[in-house]
Amino acid sequence: MNKYISLIRTRLIPALLSAVLITSLGACSSLTDKNEPLPSLFSVFATLESHSKTGAVFTVQSAPDAEPVTLTTNADLQAEGLEAGKRYIIIYANGDANDPYIPGAIDLKNVLKVANGNVQIATKQEIMALQGVEYSVVSMFRTGTYINVQLDIPSTSTPEVFNIYADRATLGNPLPDLYLIYQVNSTGLSHTTAFGSFNIAEVWNERGCTGVNIDLNGRPSATFKKESTEK
Repeated sequence: MNKYISLIRTRLIPALLSAVLITSLGACSSLTDKNEPLPSLFSVFATLESHSKTGAVFTVQSAPDAEPVTLTTNADLQAEGLEAGKRYIIIYANGDANDPYIPGAIDLKNVLKVANGNVQIATKQEIMALQGVEYSVVSMFRTGTYINVQLDIPSTSTPEVFNIYADRATLGNPLPDLYLIYQVNSTGLSHTTAFGSFNIAEVWNERGCTGVNIDLNGRPSATFKKESTEK
């Protein structure tokens, strides 16, 4: 990893945590009562496997190649407009102050929508034409075939493109070249935080692929290798 990237895997940044406590699912008086201690909260990227009126099932991973852990909640998420199979950031307590990856029931506090997408295949020329604003990478890490990112963006406008693209000409290489693209029409004095979780399975699972290089802001910046090739 280069200087642009610092890994944040489980804990929520303080500014976002404040927003979570204010907008938690359902009544949150127990969280805001000054006479009661706040629970230890965890924040992780998760896949929503299923949900119904009686609850929901998420899977999470504690490390890049760890087995998925199943978390369940009795929260009714149907009114939240969430889709099974999509990625989200979930904020929850589980009664354990140290380990967010204990399978079983959780006390779900909030579900945050993030950008989703499957890796797109294009020529390098087409990818370069999509380059947008200069972003700062706050966090970037892999879980399974997903690349999870948190960016600081010098704009509050909705992006036209926020996804990962693969250079078609490099797909036969052991380390294909991928590009993280955030394209927005206007910048300004205000900044925003952007979260995304992108599935690179189409490239990652190719025979002969030992990992991927990821360009950030058009510059080679990060390499993620498969576990068997990292030694």
